[in-house]
Amino acid sequence: MKTESLRITPNAPRGRNGLIDLYRFILAINVLKSHSLFIYRGPYMGPGRVSVEFFFVLSGFLFATYLEKHRDDELKSGLFRMLWDKLRPLMIPTVIALVCNSVNSILEGGFNPFGYLWYVKSMIIALVFYYMLRLWVRRDNIFLLITAAICLTATALKFFTICYPQGEIRAFSELSLGILLAYVPSLKLKKNWPVIPPLALVAASCLTIVFFGLGDVEYAGVKWVEMMLDLLLYPALVYLSFQLDVRSRWMSYLGAISFGLYAFQCPADLIRTLGVSDVNILFAIILALTLIEDSTKRIIKARKNKINLEA
Repeated sequence: MKTESLRITPNAPRGRNGLIDLYRFILAINVLKSHSLFIYRGPYMGPGRVSVEFFFVLSGFLFATYLEKHRDDELKSGLFRMLWDKLRPLMIPTVIALVCNSVNSILEGGFNPFGYLWYVKSMIIALVFYYMLRLWVRRDNIFLLITAAICLTATALKFFTICYPQGEIRAFSELSLGILLAYVPSLKLKKNWPVIPPLALVAASCLTIVFFGLGDVEYAGVKWVEMMLDLLLYPALVYLSFQLDVRSRWMSYLGAISFGLYAFQCPADLIRTLGVSDVNILFAIILALTLIEDSTKRIIKARKNKINLEA
């Protein structure tokens, strides 16, 4: 018998949200800049690590809805389907990045196929864990209690111990928070304007911290500003953005290419190892690969839709 689930924020599964797509693009560019692979080399735009936490929160928020839809799946087949659903849209850039990382690391005297893709590896580990946990833990309150405990534990390890560099710790901290955030009821406002002022304030605060590198500010050995960004501002940014139904083709396009920009750092990094150090050339390579990959997917999708219509 199915158990009644707590209500997931209804805005989460509505499709693409233009604001979220815009944030994804801006933060992906910030990662490129922090790795010296973006044409802008000025003082603004902070360390790339503060951008990655947003993607973890967003992934957890959206994944909560997936968990509720598939909570009665059979474990083995459902797990493989979940991995395929999550990895299929990222397959081409991910495979290219893994190959380039492998070659690059061998040239540098080691072997690490992940490199900049540590984020994807850590996210998949956390998603697999929560998928299995949701199948095994049927009661909503127990599931949420376990998720909250994991979130608190991982956050404590992340900020107050030497575990911060561990990608899995960061993933469980922020992705767990995103899952919990999805259970917060929607505001259900008749008009959108009351959401806009707090959203604008939160977005401005996030971008100020990211662009001016304020996440590195420490007091008593703890990065309190970065903690506020990860645990308060990013969740608020995701939640408030999904209260608005923002549709925009150009925002959607920027969001669609954001992962390509992130993943194609890896071939650019390999080319840099091989002796090409001009940042303009490296960014042009990243951009060209991203646009080619996105265009290829759109062409294939259009042809499939045409075949289905003709059938």
